[in-house]
Amino acid sequence: MHAIIYKFDVKKGRVEEFKMAWKKLTGAYLEFSGSMGSRLHSDENGTFIAYALWPNPQILSEANQKLPETKEYLRDELRATCISVQVLHKLDVVEDLISIT
Repeated sequence: MHAIIYKFDVKKGRVEEFKMAWKKLTGAYLEFSGSMGSRLHSDENGTFIAYALWPNPQILSEANQKLPETKEYLRDELRATCISVQVLHKLDVVEDLISIT
């Protein structure tokens, strides 16, 4: 598995809009691009961090090309709610002890 860590600095007053845009975009990647999903976290300062999983780096690199044209606007919708979007890390999963119960 391949993991990407993103940092989102969201514009003031646009948090709910950001979260909805993140859900829609993540759902599109799940449906069309081979994503394994993502988790969104926030810290005490209002910064958002997302952890996205992909089967491998190649599927990630092809993800945007697999989104239907009707879904491409979702990236812009999410970015419009943010001051900045950064990729903090691209990581290979070495061990996995997360359990969903």
